[in-house]
Amino acid sequence: MAENKRRQLGDEFSGLVAAISATDAVRPLAEATLGVFRDSEQLRRIIETNAKVDPSILQGRALEFLEVLKFNRAAAEAGASLHAAATHFSDPHAAADVLIQNGEDVIKEVQAKSYGRAADAARTLAEEKYQGMDRLVPKDRFDEIRELLNRYQQRFGLESPRDEALGDVADHLTDELHANGIGSGGTTREQAEFATRHPQAAALQFRGAAVLKEVGQAGLVGAAVGGGLQGAFSAIHQGMRLSQGEATATEVIVITIQATASGATRGGSVAAGSRLIAIAANEVGLSRVLGEIGPGAIANALFEAGLSTHRFARGEIDHGTYREELGGAALRATASTYCGMAGQLLIPVPVVGAAVGAISGYVAAAVLVESGVLGLGSNNIVAVAEERQAAIERECAAAILEMQRCQQELQQLEKSYGKEFRQTFSPLLDELRQYQRNGLYRNGLDRLVRIGDILAHSLPWRSFEEFDAFMLNTEIELVL
Repeated sequence: MAENKRRQLGDEFSGLVAAISATDAVRPLAEATLGVFRDSEQLRRIIETNAKVDPSILQGRALEFLEVLKFNRAAAEAGASLHAAATHFSDPHAAADVLIQNGEDVIKEVQAKSYGRAADAARTLAEEKYQGMDRLVPKDRFDEIRELLNRYQQRFGLESPRDEALGDVADHLTDELHANGIGSGGTTREQAEFATRHPQAAALQFRGAAVLKEVGQAGLVGAAVGGGLQGAFSAIHQGMRLSQGEATATEVIVITIQATASGATRGGSVAAGSRLIAIAANEVGLSRVLGEIGPGAIANALFEAGLSTHRFARGEIDHGTYREELGGAALRATASTYCGMAGQLLIPVPVVGAAVGAISGYVAAAVLVESGVLGLGSNNIVAVAEERQAAIERECAAAILEMQRCQQELQQLEKSYGKEFRQTFSPLLDELRQYQRNGLYRNGLDRLVRIGDILAHSLPWRSFEEFDAFMLNTEIELVL
């Protein structure tokens, strides 16, 4: 049983490392997912605010926000510092509909238009206030507008007073937001109209795609890391067995492959689960509480709990062991989470500090759980101390009952003796004191003799004459 537990702890450790590795590897995707959630919320707000506007008109506004969402997602996935923002909320009267920034610097202004007729779009985009800006149009309208501009220039050329303006439109016409090699990919008019009619579905569509991409990539990284770790550990262990003649080469290969597959499954599941937990935590405002490593530690504990539940359901472990494994997994996850946060504060290097703290917390918790200082199992010294306390309490309760019994007997004896003392000895003592006070020593001696008789210790004399003879007899030994 002990060997099996150590193997499980090794598996769990590889799952935690896989989650940490995936967290770092998918950081750009995580940033992209956060951006998609933020931008899709803006898209939903602007559409629901203008819900009474005809979709054929509102789709132009949707085009701006859809392109912003897609561009920011692409920039985040590429790890670029570029960011696009619609001016609708910050400056609704600005000539540009979208600003593309590199940090705080605006590197490009964009005007977006989506009309049913290409001529209307070209005419509006040629207005003087849009000179020098990118002219963004729906992806499925781009070729039509481009062809229209080309025909116009071929027909009228330099003779047209609008040649310069339309030439600027042709030079800056685009079907997507783009800057420094980052592009949004474009949006069709149909997609924009769908977003105006079904804002919730559109937002969910973009969010779902971002989540699936992040979780899927994390799962791949986690599977590679988990499988690699488990395969390496197993290869070392099985190699030692092979060198000692405890296993054949075939057995070593099979066991190593099985361990690698198991590690890949665990690593991929834990890493993917950690990203789902991280995304959910961010949505409900708990991302700061869990930190970077918390989601991975929780996902790892949930995976371990699932395995323990499966083993318990199949009857492989009893209820006590089941509770012990669940408690140990929860304690290791808690220690990893908060030690990861502490490590990040002490070592302000992204992921590195949290990883060092989380692994340290995991190892410390694992040692304490296995040694019995922490946990819920039968080996827990706290439970042993509680059992000892219960035994002492039982012994004390029994001692208290015995003391009560003795006290009752003593009270009975005291009561009985007190009654006899008051009825028998008190009158004789009173008479003895009175005779001595009055000089009636012979009567006093008689009372003293009676007291001895009552106590069953008769004196060797009963009168003064006998007392004198006793005292003068040299053959009798006086015992005081």
